[in-house]
Amino acid sequence: MNPFEGSKLAALAASGGSIGFKIATCEGASWTANANRNTPGSSDLRLTACLFPYSEGYHLDLYATFVKKEGGILELSRAAAGVMVGTPEEWTEKTFLDIVRQIVKETNSKASYIEGYPKLEGTPWLDSGQAI
Repeated sequence: MNPFEGSKLAALAASGGSIGFKIATCEGASWTANANRNTPGSSDLRLTACLFPYSEGYHLDLYATFVKKEGGILELSRAAAGVMVGTPEEWTEKTFLDIVRQIVKETNSKASYIEGYPKLEGTPWLDSGQAI
């Protein structure tokens, strides 16, 4: 949701090509968490996790929005860093998988993927994460 929807501030942000102030909402969640990661010159990442009671367990929603900086004088160094340590997209996916892996490890539970974007192939949350 955009808490400023319909306001002049939201219109100004949209006109500048920004993703605006979109935030994930967790209405009815038992637990929520937010994290921000700012990599100067590269990207700004905002993560939200929402845990809901579900059937015989829990349902975890993970959301991410990021602004990926491209072009300019730092583009060559960002491209080199992306090759060596991964792109913002790859780090976002790895973070999500690491969250699920840690939950499974600490709670001795099972995790199933229901849906998401981009669509995951296989069951990468079950491996150790060393391949990513």
